[in-house]
Amino acid sequence: MAEENNLETTQIVKVEQLSLSSMDMQQKRMAERLYSQLGLDPVVEKVLREYQANLKGMDKATDRVFGPYDIKGRAESVAKVASLMTYTALHRQYTQELEGMQQQIEEVAGQRDKERANYDSLVMKVADIVGGDYDELKSNYEEVVQRLSDVEHLKAQTSLLNREKAELKERYESQLAEAQKEKADTVARYEAQLSALRDEY
Repeated sequence: MAEENNLETTQIVKVEQLSLSSMDMQQKRMAERLYSQLGLDPVVEKVLREYQANLKGMDKATDRVFGPYDIKGRAESVAKVASLMTYTALHRQYTQELEGMQQQIEEVAGQRDKERANYDSLVMKVADIVGGDYDELKSNYEEVVQRLSDVEHLKAQTSLLNREKAELKERYESQLAEAQKEKADTVARYEAQLSALRDEY
């Protein structure tokens, strides 16, 4: 039972749902065309010859009277149905692959548009920071890179100046603290000397 269920799930089109009698005109024309294009007639003839060669006794006699046309017709029908089922399966697979490719194309296009928007935003920022014509910068990637290098250079210079400023401030504050200490020591010494003079007189 499980094997039958698995077989049904693997069939692209269920056999009982597709036969020459149940096909519409478009399906019949497609089956006829596929049968002809795939050159299945020699295959059917070969199968019939092998089938007839394997018949024995009464089966062989009955086949001579009733079989040839009926068997050939059924074989052709089977071949046409099989070719149509194969075509349907291939068409479905092609459609799925085409849809997958289209989805990939749309995803790549979306990423491209996102990167383009990011690039446009970057160019606008560069034009605002270091100057330059937006349209000219947008069409000249090397110029944008050069301007970005200028920005990085300015950042480096600014960082260096800030560091030097902090060092100067620290040095001046240290010198000022030392001078204030010397001043306080001098004042204290003078006050001590004045106090000693007062005591003498």
